[in-house]
Amino acid sequence: MKRTCLICPSGGTGRELRGSCIDIACRPLVINQFWMYEGHMDTDRIKDSLTEILEMYPSLAGRMSGDRIICNGAGVLFEYSSFPETSSRDISRMEIPGERYGATFDVKAAMAGKSSLMSVKVSRLKDGTLLNVKCSHFCADGDAFYTMVRNWASETRGETAVRRPIYDQDALPGILAVSPLYSELAAMHRSYS
Repeated sequence: MKRTCLICPSGGTGRELRGSCIDIACRPLVINQFWMYEGHMDTDRIKDSLTEILEMYPSLAGRMSGDRIICNGAGVLFEYSSFPETSSRDISRMEIPGERYGATFDVKAAMAGKSSLMSVKVSRLKDGTLLNVKCSHFCADGDAFYTMVRNWASETRGETAVRRPIYDQDALPGILAVSPLYSELAAMHRSYS
C-alpha cells in the first residue's frame, strides 16, 4: 500500500528568499537522512505537525526560481508505504536503506521550480517505522535541516520548538565577507549573472 499527498502550510507568504552564491552552488545537492523508530508512528500526527513546521520554514514548501525560492506554500511531497513483510532488523543501520524506502525527489524538477524542495516518506514496517526526509541544499544547510527536524519532532510530541529560524538575508554575506573563498564565489556569481 502506498499513498502520496502534498503537505502545505496553512498559507503561503508570497515572500521571496534570495540565495547566496554558496546556496546557488549547492542547488543540485540533496540532504538525504533516514531515521528508524521502534513501533508504529501516528502518520496523521506526523503530517499535521509538518503542516505547522512549514509555517515556520516557508522555503521548504516553496518552489525554486533561479537564484530565489518563492515561498508560495505549494507544499512538500509526503509519501506513506507499508512493508508488513519487512522487519526493522532487515534494514542495516550501517548502509543507506534501499531505494524503495526512500522519498521521491527529482533534483532537475526542483531546480526548474516544478516540484517540491523537500520530500518525506514514512515506511511502516512489521515492527517499526522508517522515516526518510530529502531536502534541497539550496534552502537548508545541515544545521538548518537538523534544527528543522528537531523542531518537527518537538511539534509532533506537542512540545515547543527548539530554535526558531532567522530569515535575515544580510547576515550571511556580512559574516562571510572576510572569507577569501566567499569573495571568489561571489565574483564568479556576478560574472555569470
